[in-house]
Amino acid sequence: MKRFEESRGRGETLSLIRDLSEECAVLGGPIAQTLNGLIVAGAYREVVEFKLDGSAMDKAQLNDYLYARQIKALVEKQDFLDLGYDRKKEAVSKFIAAEKKCLETNTRLWTERPKWDVGGVLYTAQRIIASILGPVPMYEDMPFLFGPGASTNVVGRVASFRTKLAAPMQCSESLVSGVGDFLSEFPLWCDTVAVKHSEEGWTVPVVVRPARLGFVPKTSKTDRTICVEPSLNALGQKGIGSYMKKRLGLFGVNLRDQSVNQKLAEVGSIDGSLATVDLSSASDTVSYALVMSLLPIDWFLLLDQFRSESVEFQGVVIDLEKFSSMGNAYTFELESIIFYALALAVCDYLGLIGGPIFDKGRLLIRAWPISVYGDDIIIPVGAVTLLYETLNWCGFEVNTEKSFSTGNFRESCGADWLFGFDVRPRYLKKEVSERSLFIAHNYFLRKGERSLAKIVYSRTRKEFRLFGPDGYGDGHLIGTYTLKRPKEPGWEGGYFRSWKGTSNHHEKAYQTDVLISSYSVYARMGEESATDPYVIRGTKRYRTTSIYTTRRGIFRPW
Repeated sequence: MKRFEESRGRGETLSLIRDLSEECAVLGGPIAQTLNGLIVAGAYREVVEFKLDGSAMDKAQLNDYLYARQIKALVEKQDFLDLGYDRKKEAVSKFIAAEKKCLETNTRLWTERPKWDVGGVLYTAQRIIASILGPVPMYEDMPFLFGPGASTNVVGRVASFRTKLAAPMQCSESLVSGVGDFLSEFPLWCDTVAVKHSEEGWTVPVVVRPARLGFVPKTSKTDRTICVEPSLNALGQKGIGSYMKKRLGLFGVNLRDQSVNQKLAEVGSIDGSLATVDLSSASDTVSYALVMSLLPIDWFLLLDQFRSESVEFQGVVIDLEKFSSMGNAYTFELESIIFYALALAVCDYLGLIGGPIFDKGRLLIRAWPISVYGDDIIIPVGAVTLLYETLNWCGFEVNTEKSFSTGNFRESCGADWLFGFDVRPRYLKKEVSERSLFIAHNYFLRKGERSLAKIVYSRTRKEFRLFGPDGYGDGHLIGTYTLKRPKEPGWEGGYFRSWKGTSNHHEKAYQTDVLISSYSVYARMGEESATDPYVIRGTKRYRTTSIYTTRRGIFRPW
């Protein structure tokens, strides 16, 4: 018997794609029918490359656009068809192009002056960033914790704080001068891994090495490059990034909540007052000179010390022109601060009505409808021209295919809106499994797409089908269910069955396991809750479990 999470194969996956595409063509219009014709012909690459411009649509084309988007989403981010793209080569080409752009930006910022209006924006942005960041904190004020991903000394399949504590310490050349001060924050760890150097004392061995260029899936066309950081750099970056995130929160930018951007994008799609701005390779084009020119010097020096100044790829070490990339644990917070400051400074320079009012560094009123989440920027339409000019001077390239200031389409943070209607599709990224079918079924049902949900349901196997209410995950199909009552009297609700993943474990013992309890206490004092130290990323397999609920609603989805 196949397992719940096991792939059903490419044949069944393509069959599902054809069935869903055909139904979308019936529900949609000419554009959806054109795309369905390509699906029927097996011209999947042509579907991926088909240009679909939401900003050019009128209300009469709403359904056509909605279902055309869904057809494209069935193949444009998948990894099971060879469409003739060399995704790793394309990713490397983008990495090289971004480095070339950063070199040009570094040269320009060091040798040229901006236009008057852009210069005014940058001056204000510097002041905003200084206010947000405040004084550079002491090490003791930053929560240094390990992230879940790989480092240069720990592969991703076994990555956890246990394996990272046990692995030989590594850092970049830029951190060497300050590594002693940094490690003084972790005396128990240093005592555990110290090696006797002579009769006079002990030393903590640290290997100096560059970051490593890695790849993760992005679309059917290209992978995304990331820099896998040395362990000590990654530890420091996580603490710095967490502190920066907290400071941004004091000024009304919550990097733990994408719903603000999503809601403002909806508003922009209705009344056209707000623009959504997206950048191409944003994190890879944050140049060294830009960070030096915008951040207070003491903050720049702190971030510069913990960045990796070089990356290794195929045995070659490349000195980076960018300041940091995806993989650096403070990149997201850094680019959020920069883009928020630039957007806010543009509005200030243009004298748009309203504005933020601060008291002792704390935001009291935020009248400007400005929101930033990474490189997803929401800004009034009237500020777009100057923002684009400023971003261009700073070395960024606006992604015109995903930025919208005209028409009634907006997208930001995974939410797509056309005339206020949610037109976000369901992407099919891997060959279907019973688990992915459950997720897709529930997704379509929540969106009111009952005919698409019914097609997905027909592909599920009877022996795996479990039903339950919405709001308890996707381990069961949303639909008619019967609760199993507890034997003891006095219980109002009951139980239903659902599939639940079991965690992967890494049970190998390490000398540094004596640090588990102290690290867990340290983590709870920071921003994270204590977790099972033996659990690693991923799911081993799925089993059924009982979930208690008081919900009694019984319905049929179609």
